[in-house]
Amino acid sequence: MLDEILKIYCGKDELNHRLWRPCLIEDHVYATDGHQLIKVPSMILNKVYEYTPGFPNVVDLLKGVEPKDKFNLPIANIQNAISGLEEIDLYQDCGNCKGTGEAECYECGSFVVCEKCNGSGHTEEVIGKTIESVKIVLKDLALNSTFLRNLVKVAEDLSEDTVRVHISSPVKAVLFKFFLVDVVIMPVRLETEDIKSLRKIETEATLFPIKQE
Repeated sequence: MLDEILKIYCGKDELNHRLWRPCLIEDHVYATDGHQLIKVPSMILNKVYEYTPGFPNVVDLLKGVEPKDKFNLPIANIQNAISGLEEIDLYQDCGNCKGTGEAECYECGSFVVCEKCNGSGHTEEVIGKTIESVKIVLKDLALNSTFLRNLVKVAEDLSEDTVRVHISSPVKAVLFKFFLVDVVIMPVRLETEDIKSLRKIETEATLFPIKQE
């Protein structure tokens, strides 16, 4: 099942083929789309993976997550925060505009609404299901709900009910550490006035400080 989850973390950008498949680096396999990343020991995977030339330097990225805050977080708290979100169809990205909804005008060189998809960024081909993408607050950070659902899938596959959270300083990434697997999620912009209205992952009532490593 982890082999299937790796696919979720792979990039789909047609212009960045280096992220299309998982990458073996030493004894771990990595997958990333530039916004979320997963690191899995190759020994617990069923498939054999190879190194992808030009793959991002994710090893140094993980080493650079110096935590300013560490705590244990029950997976149930994440599930509660994303529960009830609407399940929606997932469409294939438009091949003309690469999912952006805009394409370059061949006459003037400026970007205009893509004529092929009428600015939607996708075709009418349904390729799966996903949940609506909203901001979920963890402490004072905003995380994408879709990425958090992927994190829950990892926890369920590993049969783990708690994840260790490292919030880096300065805040550039949030590292979620399971026993063998690491997941990184990049925060999205959070406006101060939004904090009270957005869904939140509860932490204070279930906060268990971790001993300094």
